[in-house]
Amino acid sequence: MSIYRSPVIALMPDITAKQHRSKSNSIINFMGGIGSLIAYLIGGKLFELNDGYPFILSSFLILFSFGVLFLKIKEQRDVLHYEAAEEKRNLLQGLAIALRDKNARNLLFAICSWFIAYNGIETFFTKYGQSYLGIQPSQATTTLAFISISFLVFAIPAGIIGTKIGKKNTIRMGVALAVLLTLAISFLKPEQSNMLLLMRILFLGVGFAWASININSYPLVADMSPLGLLGTYTGVYYLFSSIANIISPVLLGFLIDRIGYQIVFLYGAFFFGLAFLFISLVHDKRVENSSN
Repeated sequence: MSIYRSPVIALMPDITAKQHRSKSNSIINFMGGIGSLIAYLIGGKLFELNDGYPFILSSFLILFSFGVLFLKIKEQRDVLHYEAAEEKRNLLQGLAIALRDKNARNLLFAICSWFIAYNGIETFFTKYGQSYLGIQPSQATTTLAFISISFLVFAIPAGIIGTKIGKKNTIRMGVALAVLLTLAISFLKPEQSNMLLLMRILFLGVGFAWASININSYPLVADMSPLGLLGTYTGVYYLFSSIANIISPVLLGFLIDRIGYQIVFLYGAFFFGLAFLFISLVHDKRVENSSN
């Protein structure tokens, strides 16, 4: 999947004008959400009929998407500035350019930080709900779904906001909101009678904040990419997000063992705060006016 994921994602900014990239990425994420719903709802039903049916569905969908991509996208025709974009670069040169760029580096550290925060909460919330809040795993899973539902609802609006006020400004707004909401959630106590309702309401806000961050982050990386290095910058974006997803469960699990489950949302607030610091250090003319 890694072989085709980055090149496919890199196609979006290749064929989309800079001012429309946030909206385009919002549509991509919205379609991804629909794909997840298909996997969970239809795949789950198919699994009940036969263990192999979900894999047949996956194979069909992959072949179908490949057919659409192969038949409908022609790079020489559709890629903006095709000749310049095809400039050949050595992979190591591309990585060196990305990591030498102070603004790109700060953006990548911000990306890593907010994925550490989000992944930690997502990974441990069911156990947090069961062990700390004293709710059933099914209630915890349903509560977590409020983030996913909110993300889907706000995916396209987040792209429109990013287009209107700029990607960096929208991300900063989302990260600041995520800090406030995760701090608020950390103060909810199991003995509160309306605790679960309040948490679900706050999770709707977290979904909006996460949409504001996630929808606009990759287009911002693409905006900072020098001509001919979009694929490399896309790969580096996924590298830093993947590093976060590897580090976070281990780090938060260690802290839970030492402190307890009450640390989960404080951990999230800390790394969202760190992300806000790093994104605020990004000062690049290529992205400062990215809404124009």
